[in-house]
Amino acid sequence: MQSDRCPRCAAAVPALAEWCGLCFADLRPVPAVPAAAPVPTGYDPLTAPLVTVEAGLQSGPYAPSYDQSSYAPPAPYAPSCDQPYAPPAPDDQPRHAAPPPGPLAPPAPAAATWPCMRCGEANPVEADACLRCGSGFLAGAEAGDLALPGIGRPRGMDRTQKATLVLAGTAVLVLFFVGLSMIFGALI
Repeated sequence: MQSDRCPRCAAAVPALAEWCGLCFADLRPVPAVPAAAPVPTGYDPLTAPLVTVEAGLQSGPYAPSYDQSSYAPPAPYAPSCDQPYAPPAPDDQPRHAAPPPGPLAPPAPAAATWPCMRCGEANPVEADACLRCGSGFLAGAEAGDLALPGIGRPRGMDRTQKATLVLAGTAVLVLFFVGLSMIFGALI
């Protein structure tokens, strides 16, 4: 693929590109300016085409009375293509300065701690044991005794009672899913 250079920023652009992808400069060829049409004499400026009126103002009864030789219309904006694009020099100052210390500065974050389960002391996260009473991390958090409604406390049951409870729960779940499959199987 052949590439050319943008006249504004010197970026590489494809050969037939209409716009520069970096600076968005128009790369299309400038259309030729058409020659001015001859100015008819005896026209009505209110109904005549604008091109005719503008041309008639330059010569004819409506021509300006000042010297037009010293007047030059402003040139259209065109970037200078003589020098390649140079990025601006970096500043020595940082763009965002730190906020001044004082009441406007945000407070420093508090150190992370964990509470002791026995004495309530706030200990740093790095410590494995309480600095006041010496108990370990989560030392007082034993599993609570669970009481199931209609069954009681599972800790007081022997192995046979626990096995019976598990088998009965499994049977209830199997019957529940069989019933659901029969209901939905009949609907489909």
